[in-house]
Formats: sequence, structure tokens, C-alpha cells
Amino acid sequence: MTELQQLPVSNPSFSSLRKDNQLYVDKTALIYELARYGNRQYLFTRPRRFGKTLLLSTLESLFRDGLKMFHGLAIEKLWQDRGTYKVLHLDFSMTLSDSPESFEKSAETMFLRAAEDCGLIERSSLQHDFSGLADAVDAVCRKSQDTSLVLLIDEYDSPLSANLNNPDVFESITSRMRSFFAAVKSYAGKFRFVFITGVSRFEHVSVFSAGSSIIDLSFDPAFGEIVGYTEEEIRRYFKGYLIRSAALLNRVPEREVTEQQINALMDELRRYYDGYCFDRKHMTHVYQTWSVLRFFSSCGIPEFDDYWYDNGGITAILVNYFRSHGGYFHQPAEMTYQLKDFSSAASLADMDPGVLLTQCGYYTIKGADSDSITVGIPNVELQHAQARLIREEIFDLKRLRTANAEKAVLSKKDITAAECADFFNKIFSAVSSENRLTDEYQACDFIKVYCIGSGFDVRREYHQKKGRADITVEFADHRLIAEMKFARDGSSPERLLSAAEQQILDRDYGNYVPAKPLLRFAIVFSEKEQKIILWSEVK
Repeated sequence: MTELQQLPVSNPSFSSLRKDNQLYVDKTALIYELARYGNRQYLFTRPRRFGKTLLLSTLESLFRDGLKMFHGLAIEKLWQDRGTYKVLHLDFSMTLSDSPESFEKSAETMFLRAAEDCGLIERSSLQHDFSGLADAVDAVCRKSQDTSLVLLIDEYDSPLSANLNNPDVFESITSRMRSFFAAVKSYAGKFRFVFITGVSRFEHVSVFSAGSSIIDLSFDPAFGEIVGYTEEEIRRYFKGYLIRSAALLNRVPEREVTEQQINALMDELRRYYDGYCFDRKHMTHVYQTWSVLRFFSSCGIPEFDDYWYDNGGITAILVNYFRSHGGYFHQPAEMTYQLKDFSSAASLADMDPGVLLTQCGYYTIKGADSDSITVGIPNVELQHAQARLIREEIFDLKRLRTANAEKAVLSKKDITAAECADFFNKIFSAVSSENRLTDEYQACDFIKVYCIGSGFDVRREYHQKKGRADITVEFADHRLIAEMKFARDGSSPERLLSAAEQQILDRDYGNYVPAKPLLRFAIVFSEKEQKIILWSEVK
């Protein structure tokens, strides 16, 4: 087995990554374009687990130590700035945010310690009684030479997200942040470079001071690929891991892996983890960084799992937004906004759910024109993530345990129509009492939400050449099709079952490329009994 470069799964430090010879996808040509100009201040937002912290660490190394750690990278031949700078690197997610006073004091201490680490102040200054964070900025900047400082701030919005449901604290922290950024602005000539990251874009929340010169790069087409992996980067930098993974998945020696097997693996990686676009012109797309790293770092046979959701998909802003809006909201597959409205909320509480879901990574840009932008679910991993969120709202979790205990039943290659109907009925029995099912579309959607949230590849009304089956479940070695009819008072369940059987045959449901063994079931759901009452297998 080929010896591969270690993957930086839990290493957000650029210098450490380079010292340990871990795999680094070279983004430094874009970093050069970002950092080449002096006296620039930038805001850059991305969902969690996309590489923002590594980007900041790379910038810190570049400005603090020059090209010391950049041998062999693209920027080595481009970077002309031979100076080094005092880098103030702050992480606002580490501040206390239970009160405005605790936030300001912890942020002030963080700022002063960063200044001490740079040799800008003496340790005794840490005990100085400053009148606030802005006063500490003033004390440090007055002693600094022009363009000698670099300010890097990670997770600037974390204290705000934590207080979405506490308006008084939220507004007071906002005010203190505004004073801080106003102080930074007043000493703009002291800073060679300012870069601020976070999850959310609050252009109209006035966190930044009036007349701020901060440039928002969040959806700038020029930097749509600066974090995340492009397909070309995966094929280039992860080539050895692609070969190893294809060998393990196909149970063949690495030397026997074919290009067709590599392409098949890329197809699945694309379906699960690609599709993210942070480009308002919709010209570029990237794979989710964390999920790709976790997939390739598997010790055994790699699994297409929901890595992102389990390691950062539920953020404080999302949880607090749900609480303040009465729970999770079931959004359509895609939503379209006017560009001017895409981030125009006066506060977090007023933010449109589609905009919030985009900033948190559940939606991404799916299309754009001159004055509008369409957002939607990027890939299978996020379909699963959304379903896991929704099912906590529509299912009684105590009753859901019965269905959870029997999830493996649906995967059986020899599952019978009766077993399938029984499994679906266990799902229906866990539906909360306020969610009475009134048509077949709703009934099928509840099956889809539960099964996708459980990791099944379920496709509601998946398009086929002669029509769309109500439910299609894809497995590696077979395909399950279900056509549902809805029996209301006065209708004949037997006739509905016969109609479902005939529809499966007439439209040849499930018979499409790639061909797989088929399990095809006709089922009838009773509105009165709120469960499936008839079923049959169609050969």
C-alpha cells in the first residue's frame, strides 16, 4: 500500500501543517491576490468546517514570518512584500458572551495578550484599567508605526449568535463591537491588512462602524474557491487517496484500480459533498472541506457519511434562531431572492430563513442572474442534514425509537411488501398528533424525511423516462420502488391498490440506468386509520 501524506483533519495551523509535511491544497495564488494590496480591510464569511481558521493561520504565517513556510507553493514566486508585521490574531468565539461587560472584558484581555505576544506592550499593561476595548486599541495603536500591524479576527459573529434570543445583550454587545471597529478604523493607517471571518453576514446590523471601508468578499466571484476543494484539486492533491479508496471500495489491489473506478468514486463524492457555490455569478463550486478529509482519513473502507452535520452543522445561531421562531421551518428545495434583499435584515431575528440557511451551510447558491439569486440544497449530505432537523419537529422522538430499531429492515434485498408496509407504518405511528396526514404527497414526504435523516438514499418522485414513482430508495446492489395511493372515506382500497400496481407496470418504474435488481411495491394509505392498510409486490 502506498505511503500517503498525512491529512490535516484536526490541524488548523498552517505552520504546524507545513512542519509536519501534512497535505496542503495550495490556495496561495488566491491568498496573494487577497493580501498583495496595502491598507485593505476585508469581511469573509463561510459556514463552519470550511477552512476559515486555516486561511487565517496561513495569512498570519505570511505576514508574521514572510515566505518562511511557503517553499514550493504558488505564492513563493509572486510575493514581493519582504516586510514582516505584528499580527494580532483574535478569536471571538473564545470570548465570554453571557453579558456585555463579560464580552468586552474578555475581548479586551484577548486583544492585549495578542499585543503582548507581538512585543507591542509590556505584560504589566494587562493589569492596566482600560475604559474598554476601544481604549485598549487606542493604547496599542498609538505606539505602533504606520502599516506595521495586521489584524485577523476569527468568528466575529459568535457573541452575537449566542445572544439572538436576548435582544438587550445582543444590542449591547453590538454597540461594543461597533466601538471596537470604529477604533480600528480611526487607526486605519497603522494596519497593513485587516481580515475578519464569521458565519453570518450582517451588513445592516451596523456591527462595523458607520462609513466603514470593510470590503465584503463573502460572495465575490474572484474568491469563490479560496476555501473548499475544487474537483481538480481533489483529483490532483488526493490522487493517492482516490486510488486507495477505490481499491478498498472495489476490493481490488491498488495497482488494479481502473480509471472507470476512480470516476465512479468521484461521481459519489460529487453527489455527497460537492455543489457549494459562494459566487454571486454562479461560476464556481467547491466540495465541503471537512467531509472530504474525513472520508479519505477512514482507517478501513471509506464511508459516505454525514460528517459535516455531526461536527459543526448545528451552530449556535441556528439553534437560537429555531428557538426564537418556534422551531425548525420546512423550506422548499429552492428559493429565489433579489440580490439587494439577500442580506438586508435589520437584525438576526428578522433574517429570512433561506438567507440564514445559506449562511449556515444548509443552502448554497444554485443560480444567479443580473438582479436575483437562487439558493437550494447543495448535495446528499445536506439533504440528510435537513431531514434530520425536520424530523425532530414532526416526529414524536419517543415513539420514533421503534422505527430506529428496525432501520436495517428496509435495506434487506429480500424484504417483502408486508415488511416494507410495516416499516413505513412504524414511521407513521411516530408522527406527532398535530401532523395528521391529509394526502399521499404529505405521507410520502414523511417517509422521505425519516429515511433521508436516517442515511438512506431516498428520492421522492424521482424522474424516470415514463413517469415518477412516489418513492425510490437506492441501495448499492438493488433498488426499492413504492407507489402510494391515498384512501379517503368512500373510496375502494382494493381498486386503489390495483391502480397502483398497474401504474408501476405501465410506467416500468425503477427500470433505468444503472440497472439493478428491483423491489416494487404498491401500497394504500388510509386517511381514516392514518396507516398503510393494503400492499402488494409487483414483479
